[in-house]
Amino acid sequence: MKRNLDFCLKAATAANEAAKGADGAILDTLARVHWERGENAKAIELQEKAVSLSKDTPMAKEMQETLETYKKGK
Repeated sequence: MKRNLDFCLKAATAANEAAKGADGAILDTLARVHWERGENAKAIELQEKAVSLSKDTPMAKEMQETLETYKKGK
């Protein structure tokens, strides 16, 4: 199944704008889209924000692991 990354970017960006950049889960999704598009620096920047916003949530550990993966470039 081929993903339409342009559509994904538009949808995730719209969700992030609606949340005013304050939802870690949405930022995590937006970071993933940038990662899949090969925009690694942007993915890391957004994932760092997602981790910061999600410190006390059940998703915190997974988000931190994702950030570490992005930083390793894998």
